[in-house]
Amino acid sequence: MIRAHFTPAADLSAVVVELKEKLRAERDGGSVGYYHLPQTMLPVTEEINNWLSHHPMIKENRLKDVVVLGIGGSSLGPKAVDAMLNHSAHRNSIRLTFLENLDPLATMVALRHIDAKNSLFLVISKSGSTIETLSLFKVVLTHFGIALEKSHERVIYITDEGSALDQLGQMNGNQVFHIPVNVGGRFSVLSPVGLVPMALLGYDIKALLEGSRRMIERHFSGECETILTKAATIARESIERPITVLFSYASSLSYFNSWFVQLWGESLGKIDANGRHVGLTPVGLVGSVDQHSFLQLLMEGPRDKRVTIIKVIDFGAQMVIPSISIPGLEKADFANGRLMAEVINAQADATMEALQKVGVPVD
Repeated sequence: MIRAHFTPAADLSAVVVELKEKLRAERDGGSVGYYHLPQTMLPVTEEINNWLSHHPMIKENRLKDVVVLGIGGSSLGPKAVDAMLNHSAHRNSIRLTFLENLDPLATMVALRHIDAKNSLFLVISKSGSTIETLSLFKVVLTHFGIALEKSHERVIYITDEGSALDQLGQMNGNQVFHIPVNVGGRFSVLSPVGLVPMALLGYDIKALLEGSRRMIERHFSGECETILTKAATIARESIERPITVLFSYASSLSYFNSWFVQLWGESLGKIDANGRHVGLTPVGLVGSVDQHSFLQLLMEGPRDKRVTIIKVIDFGAQMVIPSISIPGLEKADFANGRLMAEVINAQADATMEALQKVGVPVD
């Protein structure tokens, strides 16, 4: 459940009505495909699950590593989803590794820990020509001695239909999953980009799509009208407050923050019809860690920021701070016997209240 608390800058009801109409037109026009992924991907889930059930490495319970070669929209979404759900009992013990940056040290360390004979490599590129992804693919092929013509059991391609990567896979008999043409890379997590790695990790991808379908229905039914009011307010104040801060009070949301930064920056950074350079700067913070650093800037720095705070109502884990006293450190005893979740959410509430008191807009 989403519990939204937001005070708009002024009456924006007419703007919200206009936004609703434009969003419905965009959804119904068909040129933007991500609205329809919960429906259009259902047959693809059957294809994915059928492929899984026949793959020898999976049938023989030999799969140890899933390695995703992708960057941006090809990695941030799946990484965020797994980070948020990996506490689930549905998540299996297969290791998930992302090779996304041409950082030689990080790549060397990652390759060192991959069980190559029991790994599946997912090469993900919507265009099929992403330089980072293809360069890392060459590294993997060379490092593990994988021949392209014999790679069909170990390498899977996820790309646009007809791309060079698609043609390569078809030529060598690799499994290829296609990204819908009308779905942009940064919005592709509900396509095979996210569904294939999630299925390999044991998640119920049909349930993921169903949850997404319900969320879209709620949005267009008006239940999430607060989000549109917030969007209109942010746009209205974009000159005065060009920086939007997402402050997530859960470590499992750190990759969600990174995904938010990508979506926000790539979607809003534009040159408008008048030739002006426009956009809003996104910042992702994790509480309570960043209370001890960035909060100082929010509290006493320029008033050019708006803050959104996310709390987790139910962490699904009950951990209590032990009721012990450490000599000389008794000042910390006020937290004794309390749930860790209770303390971190109290910190979130306190941060919100403190920011509001000094005039920083918070929701």
